[in-house]
Amino acid sequence: MDTPLALYTTLLGWQFYNHIWDVLAGVGIVFLPFLGALLASLVTDRMQGDAVEEAPRKSLIRVEARIWLMLFTAMVGAVPSGLTPLTAGSLSYTSPATAASPASPSTGTYGSAGFAAGPASVPVPPWWYLVISVSQGINRAVLAAMPDLQGLQEIEQLARIAYVQDPGLRLEASRFYTDCYIPAKSRLVDDNPHGIDPDQVNWLGGRHLIDTYYGDVRAASAVSGFPFDPARDLEWTSPPGHGWGKPTCRQWWTGAGADPGHGGLRKLLLDEIHTTAPGLTGKLVSILPGAVTPTFVEDHAIRAVLSQDPPSRIDTSLYDSRGTAGGVFDRLQNTAVNFGIFLSRIFVDLFTDMITLGLPIMHALILMSLFMLLPFGVIAASYNPSFLMTGAIALFSVSFWIPIWHMVEWSREQVMLSVFHDAAGNSLTNALMLLTGTAVVDTTKAMLVDLAFSTLFLGLP
Repeated sequence: MDTPLALYTTLLGWQFYNHIWDVLAGVGIVFLPFLGALLASLVTDRMQGDAVEEAPRKSLIRVEARIWLMLFTAMVGAVPSGLTPLTAGSLSYTSPATAASPASPSTGTYGSAGFAAGPASVPVPPWWYLVISVSQGINRAVLAAMPDLQGLQEIEQLARIAYVQDPGLRLEASRFYTDCYIPAKSRLVDDNPHGIDPDQVNWLGGRHLIDTYYGDVRAASAVSGFPFDPARDLEWTSPPGHGWGKPTCRQWWTGAGADPGHGGLRKLLLDEIHTTAPGLTGKLVSILPGAVTPTFVEDHAIRAVLSQDPPSRIDTSLYDSRGTAGGVFDRLQNTAVNFGIFLSRIFVDLFTDMITLGLPIMHALILMSLFMLLPFGVIAASYNPSFLMTGAIALFSVSFWIPIWHMVEWSREQVMLSVFHDAAGNSLTNALMLLTGTAVVDTTKAMLVDLAFSTLFLGLP
């Protein structure tokens, strides 16, 4: 099967087919096309006005040929056959390998638990059994011939669900933002240095800030987990009652001088990632070029968490550092612009997720509906063999949506790698950082790429 859900919907669809066929056969509806063929032949003979001596023989030949053809169509394309059953054990789904997950993951025990409540075996008409087998074979052959995906979509989805769920840690991140990042960034602006990579100063753990300003800036109040240091905490002549001191921002971030259970704000945020988005850092390490260090990957994973749940300034004054109201309008204007970009990004993300995650589910349900309603189509077509070809083309077309979506997703990855690259030409690195919300690129261009390929994902089938 092409999707995990199709394992269930295929069996359920054919189970419903059998129930519907039994009901139609029980009330005699399945025999109406034969009666209709007989009456149509009689009417045709009378209208054509054949000679009396030739009419019975010609009519008998036509009716006999038509009935035999209808019987053949009914036997191979309508009546469920125990010779061609679909069984739960014969259906399988193999997750396609990606650069992030080269080995297809195990489905675990959910498969057997899910099939326990459904049919273990369902008889299927031979023609439709052949159509399903050929369609799945073609799909697997086409998918095997296509290049493997990098797994960018999986990483993007993991990055979106990463968040800080511990309220205490959210508060500590906001304190660090207020006590460390804002003062350090203000000093950086005042110094107006040149040649600094914006990527190293535009987030809490920017390497330039850690190496320079964070060594001098300290927490405004005691931080739990950092013991009192008389050489550093000169404002106290003796240890305070709680026993905690005011670490430098470098210590606070890296965990230097902290109790073993604290490890620094960076480690606490990284542990939160492992809880809310398990596997994110591992997949990033496995897919990024070998020259990229684990520290680099972890930093961008932390940035992804902070972008999903950004820390806020505890002191909410709108006045600028000079005590004037000149910054009020700029702040409001920047806030409005950022809010508009945020809403646009949210809309694009929701639309993209709805398409890429929802359509495979709809695909499995559409297949189930087609299987379930086939009895009505076969009978309405009066067991015409042409319906078997029409139905086969329809089922194959719907089944082939999976290779089409694979091609669209692969094309999207290639466009992301081609359009978004950093100064060193590291397209894969920058594309992944874009997907995790940490790259400094044209957000509008990224949204347009997502919208374009989401439209293809929806429109090509």
